[in-house]
Amino acid sequence: MDSLEHLRSLTEEQQQCLFRSKKTEIAAISNPFLLLSDLKDNNVIPEKKCKEVQSLSGKEQVKGLYTLLSCLEKSPVKILLFWKTLLKDHIRKSSPELQALQLCLEKSEFPGTRRNSTQAPQVPKPPPITELVMLVTCGSREGQLHMSKLMKGEDCILTETRWVSCSGFEVLGGKGKAKKWRSSIQVKNIPLGQLFQELTEQSPKPTHSKRRTSHSHSQRAASPPAKRRATKSPADKGSPQTSSASECEMKPVCQSMKQWSSREEGEAEGDVESSEESAADEEGAERKALQTCKILLVKCGCVEGKLYKSRFANEIRGKCIRTPQRWCTPLDFLREGRLRADDQSWGHCIVHGHWTLNRLIRMRVLEMHSEDCMCFICIPSSHMNNDDECLPCGQGGELLHCDMCPHSFHTDCHIPPVSKERLGARWICTLCEHSKIQRPLHVTHHTSEVLLCRTKEHLLRCQYLLLRLYCEDKNNTFINNPRHLERYCSVISRPMWLAQMRENLLRNRYQTVGQFVGDVRLIFKNCTKYNKSDKRFLALGKQLKEFFEKEFSSVFGT
Repeated sequence: MDSLEHLRSLTEEQQQCLFRSKKTEIAAISNPFLLLSDLKDNNVIPEKKCKEVQSLSGKEQVKGLYTLLSCLEKSPVKILLFWKTLLKDHIRKSSPELQALQLCLEKSEFPGTRRNSTQAPQVPKPPPITELVMLVTCGSREGQLHMSKLMKGEDCILTETRWVSCSGFEVLGGKGKAKKWRSSIQVKNIPLGQLFQELTEQSPKPTHSKRRTSHSHSQRAASPPAKRRATKSPADKGSPQTSSASECEMKPVCQSMKQWSSREEGEAEGDVESSEESAADEEGAERKALQTCKILLVKCGCVEGKLYKSRFANEIRGKCIRTPQRWCTPLDFLREGRLRADDQSWGHCIVHGHWTLNRLIRMRVLEMHSEDCMCFICIPSSHMNNDDECLPCGQGGELLHCDMCPHSFHTDCHIPPVSKERLGARWICTLCEHSKIQRPLHVTHHTSEVLLCRTKEHLLRCQYLLLRLYCEDKNNTFINNPRHLERYCSVISRPMWLAQMRENLLRNRYQTVGQFVGDVRLIFKNCTKYNKSDKRFLALGKQLKEFFEKEFSSVFGT
């Protein structure tokens, strides 16, 4: 009797008891995406709840999944549907935890059931080793080892959406020179070779019947029939069948274990070398991509940033890493991410994916400058504290550098425009001016009251909102005049765009805040009306509208 038949034979109370006892194990699975999606498709859980849990990560996802299971616990009908989904092959194979859970269900008795004393205990079947999927690690790399592919001699480890061999995975993990993937690849801190050896030792050995000699055959023939029957026990009758079945199932596994061992000893060096060559080719392609890339996403502890290769010099010179708050050197970035780390370990602690900065320097992806270098990057300058491109338009050139934030602006791109005479002088942008001088209104006002306020009294707030819209519209979709578009004027009676609003605001054409907000909303209304069949522009308009409404509410305290 399989697990599903066992579950159907239980009472509703027993099913709830079993579900409650396994709830924490199910909630702790590493990747519940397939399970949640299948439950949603079979109407076991609502689509809204499914998306909520899938949007979470880490401990929050575990809590969310546990709460969802607690809701299912109240419905016996949905509990059975849940088990039916959980025991599907593609769901079970998607998670090692679910495979272990199914084996546990097959071996153990269910709560509230008693075994019949007259019924002989069932011998549990050996686990389906050829169908296991194990989470493996090698260095900083993670992947999934599929035993079925390993048995066939195929690339069996899935890492970052591609299949590689065991030796190839070892190379990607940074331990290819050792050429000992059986010890460098681990499953929960257990070397893969040791795990294979344990599985081989635990596999049932085939029972070979002793060859009868002529002497024993004559003694057996001379013995009376009754005595011969008395020497046979029920266990002797059942053992040949069980041994034969186990031997047939475990024979390919044991043979594969011997092949893995012989490959480590050198009998299959050609296959290992070819797999290492393919892995080296993949690494070479990745190196080439790193060479052409101008910006690298880097991480140190819990801090993330963007490393600009053109600004990199060494650990103390060249502010090359941009965090959301400022520009910093690699040493400053190390101190932000790991306060207790030794300064000498900056090249090892700062990583781009699985590449450390030390390794990127050795590969010449990053060029180290000498200590006595006198280039413009190594010479301390206040401009290194700011961006090299204008925040609204993303272009370089002569830029105004804010003294309170890392942003830079062209004189004409800023709102309000700044005279070129201010280039090089101390200056604060509107974004910082708003946060420095202005604060949200002390008393929460209704939106209708705010819209009636005079624009002159809240000019800085309006300038701040318009500049944020300029900076958020990266593709200049809503900045320029749209009248050149096909049939635009025949569809839209009153066109409006951000550049026109900028001119209106600078020339004091808005008497009230409501007139300013009305033109912003008109832009998005026109976008919806003109782009009814273009989902891409509809999505852009909806996204920018939601951004504006959120900022407006925050700035005016509505």
